[in-house]
This record gives sequence, structure tokens and C-alpha cells, in this order.
Amino acid sequence: MDLTPYTQIHTMEAFYAFKDRYHVEGDIRPEGIAHVRDLIGQFAVPVEYGLSRYGGSTYWQPSPEAMKRFDVVVSVLYDRMTGKRTVERLLTRDEVILTGFRLPPITSDMHYAIALHEFGHASLHLTHGPLIASSEISACRWALDNARYWTRAMSHGLLVGLWTYVDPSQSFRQKHTVAEFEAFAARIEARELRG
Repeated sequence: MDLTPYTQIHTMEAFYAFKDRYHVEGDIRPEGIAHVRDLIGQFAVPVEYGLSRYGGSTYWQPSPEAMKRFDVVVSVLYDRMTGKRTVERLLTRDEVILTGFRLPPITSDMHYAIALHEFGHASLHLTHGPLIASSEISACRWALDNARYWTRAMSHGLLVGLWTYVDPSQSFRQKHTVAEFEAFAARIEARELRG
């Protein structure tokens, strides 16, 4: 897989232009829509739609017990797109409560992949704790492993989003290395072949 188109994205304008080029409104299959509905029911928290064309967020808040403990250090990530603050990491999975998701409208395969990625953050937090759940690659891997089908548009959606956490020019967001990105791209390519 040629990763050059992803690695040349260094601004949010380029990010949106790339996604606009590969986004196909209405290409989602019925099983993708049904899958998202099932996952929303499973997590049973509010979902906000349409706040961003292509971005998503998983919202958390400290549990009442964690709020009582003043020695708990909470790392907060400012969500530039909505102006909301989201809890990114806490010490244990029991000290945080999932409060909702922000998703693009689920009208395309690209949006399906973005939704799966956000559900991956939530699922990983509940099963493995915050250090794994905060990993963008782990959430992408969860999306890849749990999708009911896979398409090139889904690959584009995850890879361009993941690149924003690798790109050295966006060091304030940098969480992963180029080698990790390349390894995940190879895994996506193998999944594409299976469909």
C-alpha cells in the first residue's frame, strides 16, 4: 500500500480535502448501519451526530468516587472541533464513566469506520483500562477486527485519521511512530483483501 498520500497531509485543510476526495455519501451497507445501532444499544449512552464531517470523540467523566479523591491526576484533552473537554486517561477503568459519543452521520463506509474507531476506544477502556484505550492504533485495530465488512473507503478514513497522531509537524497530537503507522497500514491492506 502506498502511504505517500497520507504522509503528505500536514494541515487540517489537507486532512479534510483528502477525506472529501475519498468519501462516498450513501455507500454504507445495511449491515454497517445495523452494526452501529447494535453498538449504540450496547453502550447505552447518548450519541451526538453531525458536529464534524469526519471526526469523532468518546466522552468520559471521572466517577463520583474519583472526584472525591483529590490525589487522582486527570489528563484532559481539549477537543478543538467542539470546544469540549474530554477525559483521556485516568488511573483505572473504574475511575471513569463513559458519557457519550460524537460521531459523523452514519451515511457512508468512511463514517462507519470512524464510528467503529470510537466504539473501540470505549470497549478497550472497559476491558483493558485507559492506557490501551487511549491508543489510537488500538482503537483502529478494534475497528478493523470488529467490522462486519471492510472497504477501501474505510481504510482511507482510519489511515488519514491515524496519520494526524503520527505526523511530526503536529507534535502536540503525536502519539505514535511512523513505524507503528506503517505496520498498521499493512494490517489494513490484508483486511481489505478479505473484504
